[in-house]
Amino acid sequence: MDSFFSLLFPSLQPTPPTFSKPETLSILESWRDVNFDPHFDFHAEVNVDDFIISGQCQWVQVWNGRIHHKDQTIEIIIRIFQQSRFPFYCNGAEIAWNEACAYKQLKDLQGTIIPRLYGFHKVYVPADGSEEPCFAHIVEHVALSSLESLKKYGPLNEEVLFSLLDTLIPSLHEMHNCHIAYNKLWVNNVLVVFVNFALSSEEDVDSIREDGDFVVGVVTHLHGDLAVPIVMDWKNQHDKEPYAMKTFENVLLYGQERDRAPLVYPEPCIITLDDIATGFGFGGLDAGAAGHNTVVVSGSNWNDAASPFSVHNAYNAADMATFF
Repeated sequence: MDSFFSLLFPSLQPTPPTFSKPETLSILESWRDVNFDPHFDFHAEVNVDDFIISGQCQWVQVWNGRIHHKDQTIEIIIRIFQQSRFPFYCNGAEIAWNEACAYKQLKDLQGTIIPRLYGFHKVYVPADGSEEPCFAHIVEHVALSSLESLKKYGPLNEEVLFSLLDTLIPSLHEMHNCHIAYNKLWVNNVLVVFVNFALSSEEDVDSIREDGDFVVGVVTHLHGDLAVPIVMDWKNQHDKEPYAMKTFENVLLYGQERDRAPLVYPEPCIITLDDIATGFGFGGLDAGAAGHNTVVVSGSNWNDAASPFSVHNAYNAADMATFF
């Protein structure tokens, strides 16, 4: 980790019940290795206008505001890594550093598929009558709506989804070529450009597959029904394009044969009824003969063609549900 990000984040106990928005933030120190122009400078006082995302157990607090460069006023987004408002198991400094590393590797894509960056900065924000040291990541404000906002128009048809994939998949492929995987492709994080790389990871076979899985989940979310056939049709139409081949190379799309390692499924699990007896209203011994207080979950309804696809989509749905 760069020494700039070694600043300790003292967590306030108890966590402050209220959080006031500062009118301005004063920049104490800056890390500009990610900036689109290392010589771009702005006034050390940043105006804060309003909250976009704020609250307890958030990965990051998001505000909009303004910076001043010469005689220009530039609209910005301020991403605040405030330890006292992170989930207790997260280290804000590590999350900020992870995002900084991702943006540094994607530096050449700034102004195209990711916003321009204005650096990571050390600031103090008000917290429970005092001040808390935080990292502030300042990025260009992009006047676009997130993919989530498209849902207000109802389920999207195949033509619109194909148009979306025509933009989304090549952009994702450019990111993978910079050795970064998005890792959590949620509809709130995509505006046609990508924002929020706090949970990104290094690009490898597994992380590319996960990005592909999330594309299927995003399209399903916007379509309102299982969208694998739409994604598969789009892929088949673009099958000679490197971005389509690589993004979905290891994504399990039903009906498609591929060379891949055989899937290994777990042994039948054993559930102890003593653990759930209260909920079901009977004792473990009621399940069978005395002393036989377990149930072995098994069956013969596994289908080698369809079941892996069903399990995969159940996982995607559960993962998406934890966010929405």
